[in-house]
Amino acid sequence: SSSLLLSSSNHHYQFKRRRKQERATATISTLFSTKERSSSSSTTSTTSSSSSSITSPSSSRRQQHSEQLFQQRLSELRTFRSQHGHGSIPNPYKENPSLGIWAAN
Repeated sequence: SSSLLLSSSNHHYQFKRRRKQERATATISTLFSTKERSSSSSTTSTTSSSSSSITSPSSSRRQQHSEQLFQQRLSELRTFRSQHGHGSIPNPYKENPSLGIWAAN
């Protein structure tokens, strides 16, 4: 009975881990479609510049910082992928803890 329980919980753990990896891979694949990302970011920058008179300057700076941070992490993710051949970043990732946290979120 206890071996069946252990087997069942191990199977559940493996299933959850596999699903998490599949979602991460799908997310990473989406992020790597740079053509779509660049076209949408140019549209976003045009939109944000036209609406900057409506939003506060600090809000605009936060958006710019957020976009810069996203681009930095995406670059780090690309470097990780080229070095390791996959995009499943462990969390915690000792070599770059902030990248591991970013990828997990």
